[in-house]
Amino acid sequence: MGHFIHKYGVNRTIFLVTGDEKAYCTSTYGNLTNVFISPHWFAPEEDLALMSTCSDTIVTVGTFGWWGGFLSRGEVLHDRRSPTDHRPADVDCK
Repeated sequence: MGHFIHKYGVNRTIFLVTGDEKAYCTSTYGNLTNVFISPHWFAPEEDLALMSTCSDTIVTVGTFGWWGGFLSRGEVLHDRRSPTDHRPADVDCK
């Protein structure tokens, strides 16, 4: 989050948090004034639609986050320990 606050400025940065653990997201980020947590009644496809409107994205490892990053318009940040070689699954499963 600090990366984007530094890049755009604290007054120009709003974070949208999506995911399937809304209670955790609310307890972790709910007290921050520049964070919007998608409503608990949103279906995954609605969260993904919201992510696609973002100018930049911070994602966790997983198909949902990767699609959200792919569909968004800008920079995608992920944990540097995440795989980045994007090899086909059959290479990893031999």
